[in-house]
Amino acid sequence: MSHSFITNPAVVRYGRWRNQFIIAPVALTLAVFFWYRGEHSLGFWIAIVFLGALTVFSVLPSDTIFDPDRRDIERRWSLFGVLPIFRRHLALGQFRRICWRHLPGVQPGDCHTWMVGFERISGRPMYVSYFNVTHDGVCREAQQFAVELSKLTGLPLSDEIRAG
Repeated sequence: MSHSFITNPAVVRYGRWRNQFIIAPVALTLAVFFWYRGEHSLGFWIAIVFLGALTVFSVLPSDTIFDPDRRDIERRWSLFGVLPIFRRHLALGQFRRICWRHLPGVQPGDCHTWMVGFERISGRPMYVSYFNVTHDGVCREAQQFAVELSKLTGLPLSDEIRAG
């Protein structure tokens, strides 16, 4: 995934958001399959709720918009990535640094996920993008994104990113 912060304000889509449009039809198909299968037990309702939530998540991808002039971050969820449904404005002053989290694969050869975002003053992270890699070690693309994000927002990098 390639990110470039040439324009102001800059927009970052969370992960590979187009892949979410593949998930929605699959989740709906499974829900219809369970529905017509007949038995409506507790497991059925749990499956329907899970697949419904997955569908809603898939058709509402999120964008993060950075406006360095206003020192503002806007999180926006849009129906099919076009029609804004929900917006949330956050002041850049609520965050203390750029952070990341590495989620290693379970088995050797599995994908590793690197999530990059902001760390709130309370210490709670707000991730704005993720990167999947199949190799061990630091994800250079995630590190480059974190550095660009730091330059864009003026927030410092966490110690783990600088050491990586």
